[in-house]
Amino acid sequence: METIHAYEKMLHKSLVDRLRTMDNIHLYNPDADASIVTFNVKDVFAQDAATYFSANGVAVRSGQHCAKLLCDKLNTSATVRASLYFYNDMKEIERFTQLCEGADMKTCLDVYF
Repeated sequence: METIHAYEKMLHKSLVDRLRTMDNIHLYNPDADASIVTFNVKDVFAQDAATYFSANGVAVRSGQHCAKLLCDKLNTSATVRASLYFYNDMKEIERFTQLCEGADMKTCLDVYF
């Protein structure tokens, strides 16, 4: 379990380090010890961002995640959540960050047309 946790932490750090460089991404928990990364694409409703990721083959969760009070504290109606575990790899981190780089209002809404 220690090996799995260390691997998760490495994936989390790699993802967070990349997301921190993106002006279009708002990170909510960059220093978390867990392998969950909570974020929003700036100016995009969380469910629309999740639809964009899904349309591009990446599964994320969106919504309040049973934490309405937390969303109130974060001053947002919902967030997007990416979860990492031992079955993920660096290729998936790279693919995900490429999608994040291209995420904006246009690309997130274009999946509906």
